[in-house]
Amino acid sequence: MIYCFGDSHASLYSGQDKISQYWPNKWGDKDPRFRSCNLSARLAYNLNNPSHYFRLDLGAILSRIEKGSQIAVILGEIDCRMHIYQNAVKNEITLLESIDNCLNNYIDGLFQIERMGFSVAVQEPTIVCKQEAIFATDLSWNKVHITALMFAQRLRERLRNTTIKVFGITNLFVQNKWYLDKTYYRDMEHLSQKCLPYMVESMKEVGINV
Repeated sequence: MIYCFGDSHASLYSGQDKISQYWPNKWGDKDPRFRSCNLSARLAYNLNNPSHYFRLDLGAILSRIEKGSQIAVILGEIDCRMHIYQNAVKNEITLLESIDNCLNNYIDGLFQIERMGFSVAVQEPTIVCKQEAIFATDLSWNKVHITALMFAQRLRERLRNTTIKVFGITNLFVQNKWYLDKTYYRDMEHLSQKCLPYMVESMKEVGINV
């Protein structure tokens, strides 16, 4: 079994085309391979801060899970949609530098969880459906799309040859232009169950026991 924690995009692993209830509600998953936990709107940037309320919630959950369990972390879409590009402009740095600033915290947080005694994997950020207006941001879809693609690539580069496994289907969305096909989404931001078999295959490809 894999415990999938993160923002609302962790709901993909519930086996249902709906957003999972926020923790601490009981598990409501229909797919026996996974336990999904929606910790609400959370940022990859804050994962390494042990005093942040996000980490306090996550810590409370992890304390109930057997050491050695497989953990998948699903974060980054909100960072890519709302913060990384804007921070690059505000601080007069390149988009890659802003991505790396976020990844510095995110990767540190992933290794912190691993040191707690868990086997850790991380999903690439979700590629949102192409649309005129992006929810909760004034950025164009193209800017959000480019940020997410660069984030995914950089995440894989920085975690290559480490014990943290990176999985995801960004390449399929790009090669096949699935971001134009609404059947791959339960809404304009969240992936539908149509994507789950592909995500499972990407897990297997990097050695995650599903």
